[in-house]
Amino acid sequence: MADVFKVPLGKRIWYIYLSETMPYLRAACSISLGLCWKAGVAAEVIGIPAGSIGERLYEAKIYLQTPDLFAWTLAIILFSIGFEKIFLFIIDRVIKVE
Repeated sequence: MADVFKVPLGKRIWYIYLSETMPYLRAACSISLGLCWKAGVAAEVIGIPAGSIGERLYEAKIYLQTPDLFAWTLAIILFSIGFEKIFLFIIDRVIKVE
């Protein structure tokens, strides 16, 4: 149909191709952001850089400081959720621009 009505390439890409792939891109970003935080904290636990969340989490685990362990775990989860919501809000704003 785009060929028949001679729709320009830019509009064809924006309105036909990108509109169909955006839900998949958004879902992929959501999943990858969650995995990104898990992998980042896991790398900090392995590398134990001074002053990092991973170091604090590891120390709480080693010294059996259960309240600290739960607090750091909750902080990581909240940071992950907050970062994901902000990033997806930005993606949604960029997608809605026409």
